[in-house]
Amino acid sequence: QLVIGLDLPRTHRKMKTKEGIPKQPFYDTVYHFNMREGQCVWMGEVLWKRPKEESLRMVETNEFELRDFFAYMTLHFISVVASVVLLAWFCSLSKYSHAAWIYAIFGLVILRGANRYVYYSTQMYTSIVRRQFVSLLGHGAIGSGNDLDVNHIEGDWTYSRLNR
Repeated sequence: QLVIGLDLPRTHRKMKTKEGIPKQPFYDTVYHFNMREGQCVWMGEVLWKRPKEESLRMVETNEFELRDFFAYMTLHFISVVASVVLLAWFCSLSKYSHAAWIYAIFGLVILRGANRYVYYSTQMYTSIVRRQFVSLLGHGAIGSGNDLDVNHIEGDWTYSRLNR
């Protein structure tokens, strides 16, 4: 499982199709997401004295060294054990501290769920709608081309009516 999980998001995968062609990356893992968010550069600088350019290349291709994975899992293990011990001690102090932790976690779950909902309802669905409008404009289904102006500005499609 370890080898498969590390290979899933790589740009140049080791797994091949029946025809011998490397499979396209389709999945992502929590490990790869966290490493792309800056942890690879931090580990490279602090633990391995790796050049920043090499770490950035690894982030770009999702091909991290195995020692990065083991360092990540070791830090994860230490964090989990420490949090279990500290949270158990803190929650045993009183029912109010326990309730405070429950409310804090409940609030965090709501906040993250709301952020995910905003992502789905704005960014993801907006890109789907944009593609539909672009295909309709390309086929001439909307207007004759004289009443709509399609501007492409920094990767974002904007539609505006011309004042004529």
